[in-house]
Amino acid sequence: MRPVPPAPVARKESDGRLPAVQRFGYGIGEAALNLLVAGISNYLLFFYTDVFGLTAGAAGLLMLIGRLWDASNDPLMGVLADRTESRWGKFRPYLLFGAAPVAALTALTFTTPAWGATGKLVWAYTTFLLWSMAFTAVAVPYNALLVNLTSDPQERTSLSAIKTIFAVLGSLAVLVLAKPMTESLGGTLHTGYALTFSLFGLAAFLMLLICFACTRERSVPGARAIRKIGVRKQIAAIRRNRPFLLLVLFFTLFQVAFSLFRTVEIYYFKYVLGRGNLFPAAMLGAHLCAIVGMSWMPSLVKRLEKKSTALAGCGVGASLIGLTFLASQSPFLAIVGICLSYLFLAVPFALFFGMVPDTVEYGQWRTGIRSAGLVFSLLTFMQKFSMGVAVALASWVLDAAGYVPGQAQTPSAVLGIACLRTILPMCLLLVGMIPFLFYELDRKQMVAIVRKIEDETA
Repeated sequence: MRPVPPAPVARKESDGRLPAVQRFGYGIGEAALNLLVAGISNYLLFFYTDVFGLTAGAAGLLMLIGRLWDASNDPLMGVLADRTESRWGKFRPYLLFGAAPVAALTALTFTTPAWGATGKLVWAYTTFLLWSMAFTAVAVPYNALLVNLTSDPQERTSLSAIKTIFAVLGSLAVLVLAKPMTESLGGTLHTGYALTFSLFGLAAFLMLLICFACTRERSVPGARAIRKIGVRKQIAAIRRNRPFLLLVLFFTLFQVAFSLFRTVEIYYFKYVLGRGNLFPAAMLGAHLCAIVGMSWMPSLVKRLEKKSTALAGCGVGASLIGLTFLASQSPFLAIVGICLSYLFLAVPFALFFGMVPDTVEYGQWRTGIRSAGLVFSLLTFMQKFSMGVAVALASWVLDAAGYVPGQAQTPSAVLGIACLRTILPMCLLLVGMIPFLFYELDRKQMVAIVRKIEDETA
């Protein structure tokens, strides 16, 4: 393994903070994406089973296939973005031209046609697969944009915190507003879902345009050379990027756990706690706690480094999720446990995308190949794959436990929902921490790597 160069001491360590307008612009792009993805993650399975009219098994299979299709497009999108050259940069054009399609397809995905069972299933597959492609065309370039905004490691940490705070705000808007909106707009749930997610799609469209207008891509040493490098060489270089591979393993298991408890949260409140009416308020409290955790994250990184901060937040959050299982008989204690787990799990969640640029530059330093788009696309590939696995796992466990939509549930179904929300995510989080113990990049090494790249490409 190529040794990490010692950090020089004669040069400035930071390029300085980005202007506030760029920070805001980048953050609001994440809010837009989460307006869309929160609806898919938190409401689409429930919509398919309790409104659209699919069985839990059919809906789970559909969403798994959709996620796998979605994820398979990510590496292609990453390669395409890496090779893009325009007057707006590599990644920003996709925000401009992809905003309208993904907004429109969000509305169509939550629309129920007056067709028979087969026709509705075809509609569900068509709209969800097309939505997945449109979302990929925006999300992969947006995430890769972070690498081209700044080269300063601490500024990237701050941007990652801002990004995830806006992500929570976007998700929170859906979690708090979607239920009352779907129940009050249009007179029926079918119309209410269509109108609600049409409005969320329109809001996301406008925010993506703001993100495009407010951000600027910097000139990156070695970035243009990627057009002359074959995809096989890019992939071979990524395979030599040990920090990225370790980060992906941790992130994947974390994302399965995170997606799993988000998917069944609405079921947990309705059937385990018996207090479905508390769901919006509890989610508001949990996401406010998450914002606090994300706000603390940059300060924690300064003290503990990124690796230690991520492991500590994940370990404490996992333990709190496990303890929530014991508190399921008390809605108050369960909600307290949920809020505190969101507080601590928000820390590694906020860190993940801030650590990926470090692995991009490690890979460029070690192999001479800079593949920001492909690296980020592989991370979003695993994110979407994990979400698909989580939704499919949840639906299959619900089926196996005897879940019946809209009915009083059997003890086995209640236990299955409780385990999906608590015990299984806890185990996945703890296992995911193991490979990350071997992650090696720290602040001093990253400063040295960035300077070495700049010297070699000057």
